[in-house]
Amino acid sequence: MIYSLFPVVSTLKESDLDHIYQVTHITPPADLSQVTARLASPDYIAETLKALTRQEQQQLLRWILQGREDMLIPVSMVGPSRHELITKLGQWGLVYQVQTHPQSWTYVIPHELVGPLLQVLVIQPSNALKAIAHSKLSPRESSESPVWWSLIHDLFMVLSHARRDPLQLTQEGQVYRRVVSKLGQKCWHKGHLSSVESTIYAANALGLLLADANQKFLSASPTAGQFWQLDGQRIFGLMEQYLATYYGMVLQKLLWNLAALLEPDQWLDLSKVKSWVQDQKATGMRVYNIDNFVHFTTELGLTEKDGASFRLSDPAYWAWHQHYEPPEPQVVVIQPTGEVLVPPNASYHDRWIVDQHASPVKWDRMAVYRIDRESVADAIQRGISVDDYISQWTHISRTHIPGNVEANIRDWYRALGRHRVVRATLIHSVDAVESQQVEQILGKSEPFLERLSPQDLIIEDTRLEAVQKTLDRAGIAMLPSIYAPGEATISKAAPIGLYATGHPALTPVDPPLLAVTVPEALLLATMDVYTVQRVLHNALANQQIITVYFKEPQETKAKTITMISGYISQGKLQGVDINQKAFAIPLHKVVLVEPIAQ
Repeated sequence: MIYSLFPVVSTLKESDLDHIYQVTHITPPADLSQVTARLASPDYIAETLKALTRQEQQQLLRWILQGREDMLIPVSMVGPSRHELITKLGQWGLVYQVQTHPQSWTYVIPHELVGPLLQVLVIQPSNALKAIAHSKLSPRESSESPVWWSLIHDLFMVLSHARRDPLQLTQEGQVYRRVVSKLGQKCWHKGHLSSVESTIYAANALGLLLADANQKFLSASPTAGQFWQLDGQRIFGLMEQYLATYYGMVLQKLLWNLAALLEPDQWLDLSKVKSWVQDQKATGMRVYNIDNFVHFTTELGLTEKDGASFRLSDPAYWAWHQHYEPPEPQVVVIQPTGEVLVPPNASYHDRWIVDQHASPVKWDRMAVYRIDRESVADAIQRGISVDDYISQWTHISRTHIPGNVEANIRDWYRALGRHRVVRATLIHSVDAVESQQVEQILGKSEPFLERLSPQDLIIEDTRLEAVQKTLDRAGIAMLPSIYAPGEATISKAAPIGLYATGHPALTPVDPPLLAVTVPEALLLATMDVYTVQRVLHNALANQQIITVYFKEPQETKAKTITMISGYISQGKLQGVDINQKAFAIPLHKVVLVEPIAQ
């Protein structure tokens, strides 16, 4: 677990928090973000660490460089002789005691403090690792992090697509290449597929994408809407936590924080950083980790690289320094054509509402959507009334909805709401009398039960398993397979009962299958042995000749036999074939039994 400064400080006792206010020279009550910003500032850390002896500074540096990725400092590393150092750091708000188990406590350095601590302890002055800006990349032009930039754009685009059309996964759990290519045409830098893949990894790690039960698709999480209610500062903070969690070794933290602490026109010289790293020989300090981290953060739009020089991108740099462009509410423009224009400074919350209520047309700095019949149908399926739908558009738009667009919306609601496709399951019986018997049994337990015809009952789709159990307890056997329309009546042709189960084609066993009519077929593959015995006894008591389909390692085979007295014994189905040879097959291998009319 990675410990972040704000949550740790927010859980302090009142007396401890008053002490933090005192040492940071902040007058209470104040926003905790002011306190954490002060604690993480290089000036404050440099000032406090002056009170440490050289030996204590070296001990702190050793804890950081050789410590764990979560920056926990085990008590065993402290010892009585170093307890004084921990006490000093705790009084300054640089080290905290946390409970890792019900009766276990340890010390932790919040991850936001690691970079500034390293800068003071190791690279002071830090000019040794800096390179002045050069002309290959333009100097920083802005002085604030924009609302709409590459990371936000690509993250929003991926979630929008996954909400409408879940991302299909390979057997290895990777998003299919064709899906990535499709998303690549919509990303900030068109065709940049590695950027899309990095964004998908980040969204998944943040819990914004969820896999289905079968691990075949990634869909937008229900929490995505809550995520887009956050402001830019909170979203950037979550991205920092993600990087700390998945790229949380000291080296990456050092690199990230050093880049953030540069002056606007400065770059880190990666060749100097690598040389310094090779001299440290500490846990996690490997040169190749630098290249991996730089590549991944560059794909996300958080950093940029030019040759051996490296720095945070403009949006990330100013976000780290908490200089944000403020979003504008109610700037969405709805045109008489039904097109919706979303400018770059629109709030994330308003943009997500647009994305839910309209169809995307163009992904760009100025996003374009359209209110059409498909988007209205989607709103109806999500249970949104026409008045709520129009009200939400009014709330986020600069002007009211054009009259003709509102009229179209109401017309679509009326037309689309008149007919619905209702998912249900049909129980088909061979005659009306038996269907009435089923109705009487289920009528006591089923909340929804309707008759379609003398031989057909309608039940809720989700109640099928419960219905099968109820009928089984009542002594009514029912095939476990679900048939397609037109297959509800069991065919007289022998193969249909088999093919309906999806089993592979049969390899006949000598003698070949008999061409006979099949009045009934019993599927046994999903039943336990005791149920199989009871079903066979009840259904086959007067049918002496049967065809048995059974599983072999590579195929499903068939055998026509005449049952003998005591045909079920020791878990085996027994009989003799037409050549009077004995035949026995374990019940767990039996897939299908077809009695042959005599």
